[in-house]
Amino acid sequence: MPNTIQIADSHNKLLSNFQQHAHTSTDSRRVNYNDLSNKPSSFFTITLAGTSPATTGNYGVFFTAPIAGMVLGITEVHGTKGTDGSAVTLNVEKLTGTSASGTGKSLLSTALSLKATINTVQNGVLVTTNTSGVSDLFFNVGDRFGLVLSGTPTSVADLVIVVNYQ
Repeated sequence: MPNTIQIADSHNKLLSNFQQHAHTSTDSRRVNYNDLSNKPSSFFTITLAGTSPATTGNYGVFFTAPIAGMVLGITEVHGTKGTDGSAVTLNVEKLTGTSASGTGKSLLSTALSLKATINTVQNGVLVTTNTSGVSDLFFNVGDRFGLVLSGTPTSVADLVIVVNYQ
């Protein structure tokens, strides 16, 4: 069995042969998205606590991507459902460049109902669309994500959205 010094020496030699690898925001479009399978997934969460989801002005941009990646899933749960007579739905959008909130690419093929059963996680169905041959689920450094509300969110409370990405 090798001793600790030999292991540390082998480890240091391995590290000295490893070249640092990073991408900047200017070259993120050259990332090979086919090679994301070995990258661990992560998530970001938006929480509108208490009665704040009942206020239309509380929806909009909630995340700016620090890295390039791909959306793997979107879930939503709320503690109190909407009571408005019309449909009340929520979608998640990807905004690029200077796109204004509400004008981005929808990431869900069907918006999630904020009148669905309370405390029940809804798993969104992701879009399968492409723009210029690239899936709309891919995002670059600096792309933003926002919530798009449709309808009047009367009574909606304790809303949590989780976006899983790789």
